[in-house]
Amino acid sequence: MTSTSSPKVALFAIALAAFASPAGGQELAPDRAAAIDGFVQTFVDLGMFDGNVLIDVGGEVVYARSFGFANYEHMVATELNMRYRIASVSKTITDVAIAQLIEDGVLDLEARLSEFVPEFPRADEITIAMILDHASGIPHTNRYAWGDGTISMSLDELIERLAAEPFEFDPGQDRSYSNGGYAMLAKILEVARGKPFDEVLAEEFFRPLGMNDTNHLADSRLSIPNMATGYEPTTTLGARRHSRFYAVEVRPGGGSLYSSAPDLLTFLRAVCRGGLVSEENLVDVMGMEDGVLITGGRSPGFFTSGHCDRNTDMIVVSVSNNYAVTADWSTAIGRLASSEADDWPWPLSIPELSTEPPHEQFVGDFRGGYSYEHTRAPSGAVIRYQESQGSRYLMPALADGTLLEPMYWQICSRDDDGEGVTCNTLAGDERYNSRIRPVRSDALPEELQPD
Repeated sequence: MTSTSSPKVALFAIALAAFASPAGGQELAPDRAAAIDGFVQTFVDLGMFDGNVLIDVGGEVVYARSFGFANYEHMVATELNMRYRIASVSKTITDVAIAQLIEDGVLDLEARLSEFVPEFPRADEITIAMILDHASGIPHTNRYAWGDGTISMSLDELIERLAAEPFEFDPGQDRSYSNGGYAMLAKILEVARGKPFDEVLAEEFFRPLGMNDTNHLADSRLSIPNMATGYEPTTTLGARRHSRFYAVEVRPGGGSLYSSAPDLLTFLRAVCRGGLVSEENLVDVMGMEDGVLITGGRSPGFFTSGHCDRNTDMIVVSVSNNYAVTADWSTAIGRLASSEADDWPWPLSIPELSTEPPHEQFVGDFRGGYSYEHTRAPSGAVIRYQESQGSRYLMPALADGTLLEPMYWQICSRDDDGEGVTCNTLAGDERYNSRIRPVRSDALPEELQPD
């Protein structure tokens, strides 16, 4: 089953050439630019952000800044054309490729997986719409030792392993985030277009759009020119350490791409303004709501965030070689750049740091979405260890008695009941808040055990 690529991308590339450069003639108002500079620099100083931020209004770049370092060992300053792993922003690019198949008449949202990968278990029960909506039941690769990024494998090897695992639920009966589902979309693209996944993207999107810094990373051990080095926060305030090895090739379709901020801006311009995707598929495939498309991704050492708002004709792109990440980062920067800055959920600065040791309630073993171990450093500061990620980092004490959680950009406070800890995201979106509770310990008498 093969199909020639749509001429739509090539035609769009011609129209794009007039404004593809990341150097625009406009500039953001000085007070807005200064506010964004100060806001981002706060997190650079805390060892929580290094990278690039681009803001486009009406087709012209009005803000382009580079922060921190692409490599700390050699003091290589960040530059705008640096390349970064873009993690789950890869899914948004896969979505566009699937939308093109739909618009070319090769498939529709109700097409069955069995039309493309008939040998996969229960393929006749799974629709394209289910996979896009994370409702297929296909396992999430991250749950398995073979899929945690420590080993490399091809797309076909990955699908073979997925086929041997039980479904997480019956197709269409629930929703659960699945990198395995997006690997299946990558395979569908290969079968439908008659060429390897990386060639589909390169020939049909990256080259026609002039995205010369974007590609599939087929082997994470290879050295990519101009690629930033990935870091994460450590136990010393403002310091960074290398993130763990992570074979992104086990995330084909969902997390295997690298790119640059200018390339991602080109891509979002094409999607949001250029008609690369039909209005119907912007909603049904891409998930645009009320004229807003948000994309984001995080993998060890990197996070990327993009935001397109047709209501303000603004696009924001942020790439970082730091594992710390927050929800709605690009959306928040976009609001700070606009007239909505006075009515947004983010604080313009975090509370001042404190030199006093945090309250004892912050110390101990906790369980929430993950297991956490909070211990004290010799200085009295709280160090968080997250076993599932192998991360150990400082949680700085703030002057108002709270802690800053740098890996997820949260403010953590003691619960009123004197037991648990609640961490609220700086983005102000309650969906990303969390509560952790002390873990029961056999070493404690019953009257001292947490509920």
